[in-house]
This record gives sequence, structure tokens and C-alpha cells, in this order.
Amino acid sequence: MAYVIQNVKTKKYLKYNDNYNPDVYHFKDVNKPEEAEQYPSKEHADTCQKFEIIEV
Repeated sequence: MAYVIQNVKTKKYLKYNDNYNPDVYHFKDVNKPEEAEQYPSKEHADTCQKFEIIEV
């Protein structure tokens, strides 16, 4: 079972952008769940925005 993260407000999905700088936002928005980063658990949600975690 895998999970993707969706921003509730924008309806966009999160894809990790490979930026390892801790002062920079580590995700970019993508339009499709197939393009989004997939995670094995629900613990990866960013709590600074409202997100919905979707099972894929």
C-alpha cells in the first residue's frame, strides 16, 4: 500500500524536489497522483498546510 499527499486547498499533489537545503521547501506541486511522491506510510505529511493523504 502506498500513499501520496494532496494539498486540500490547491488540489495539487506533492513531489519531492531533491533539494536538501533545510531552509527551502522540499516539494513541488504536480497535477496527477501518478506524478506525486509515493510513501509507504502516512507520517510524511507536511503539517504547515492542509493536506489529504491518499491511498494509491
